[in-house]
Amino acid sequence: MSLRSNPSFLRLFGGRLITNVGDSLYYIAAMWLVYDLTGSTALTGVIGFLTGIPSTFQFLFGPIADRYELRWLATVTQVVQGVGVATIPLAAAAGSLSVWLIVVVAPLLSLLNQAVYPATSAALPLVTNSDEELVTANSLLAASGQATSAVFNAVGGVLIGVVGAVSLFTIDVVTFGIAALLFVGIQTDSPESDTTGDGDNYLQEIRQGIDYIRGSTITKMYGTTMVANIGSGAVFAVLPAFADTLGGPETYGYLLSAVAVGTLVGAVGASYVDDYPYALTMVVGSTVSCLAFGTAATVGSVPVVLSLALVGTIPIGISNVLVSSMVQSTVDQALLGRVMSIVQSLTSAMMPVGNLVGGFLGDIYGAGTVVFALAVSQAVIAVTFLASRDLRSLPAIGDAEPADLGLPR
Repeated sequence: MSLRSNPSFLRLFGGRLITNVGDSLYYIAAMWLVYDLTGSTALTGVIGFLTGIPSTFQFLFGPIADRYELRWLATVTQVVQGVGVATIPLAAAAGSLSVWLIVVVAPLLSLLNQAVYPATSAALPLVTNSDEELVTANSLLAASGQATSAVFNAVGGVLIGVVGAVSLFTIDVVTFGIAALLFVGIQTDSPESDTTGDGDNYLQEIRQGIDYIRGSTITKMYGTTMVANIGSGAVFAVLPAFADTLGGPETYGYLLSAVAVGTLVGAVGASYVDDYPYALTMVVGSTVSCLAFGTAATVGSVPVVLSLALVGTIPIGISNVLVSSMVQSTVDQALLGRVMSIVQSLTSAMMPVGNLVGGFLGDIYGAGTVVFALAVSQAVIAVTFLASRDLRSLPAIGDAEPADLGLPR
């Protein structure tokens, strides 16, 4: 059965697509609204931190993802998130909207969403029939997310200038409802597990996931992702201010779209480079990103900055797809939900840290200096891959075995 004729994959794909639309509108509206209300990059950084910090606890949902079907986890969380988002336009209509409401609502919504990510990662291999199809499925999911982000970040920026940020939250309520209807129809049962030990011992199941990857090359791979996420988080915190120096809310939307388009191109292109050694792809890609973002931080032309932002994020899109496919194709299926939730918790935690640090540094040194930090983080990744023998020796995804990543057979 091909992906195009696979009902469960199509529903998963459609649900993620619609959710990504809502996430794009919500993110751009929340960040701009906070900056518009306060004029402070420090506070936009705080909001980014509070929104991102719940992802640190994603590992707590790993055993749940391994036990329960994706459709129930995703459906319930989408419905509750839709209700939460609705409080913002309702507060605006009542004349009681404040930045503090966003401070409360944003992290709660983010926490609810943490159950969906490991669940979709664990379910994806169950609706694909080969490693090649798995890479294609990951590329499609990543590409759809970036494509919708590219379009709706720009649309969101324009809508903010025309009708205001609050309108985007109203649209977001609808997207959560549609996504819930799609997710509820997915027919994918969690696999039976022989390696989880005492299924009732929740903490033991989490420890098994940690012990499985302890000391493996996976930790080094995601260690470089953590470095990249610190730089990215810092930039996203100051992006409204950086865009304001270049134009305004429209420029903010265009910058987010350029990043999304670049990541989209990388996600689509990942299937064309997955036959090359993983380490080679990472070194070349990180070097390109370093040069692009370093230059973007020093020029004042909007078209040039947009072009560099697009080019600089192409390697990031490639890396996002390849690292997920590498792990999904080598990790024991019975532990995959826990493994993915653990590594995603660690890497995601760096985004809010970057938000917080970048926001305060932006107030002190300016947004352009913080953008340059992303270039530095990419240089660190390239050097790390060259210096580490374990990372240098990583093969192409199709050739990877558990032993290549230091995993038990």
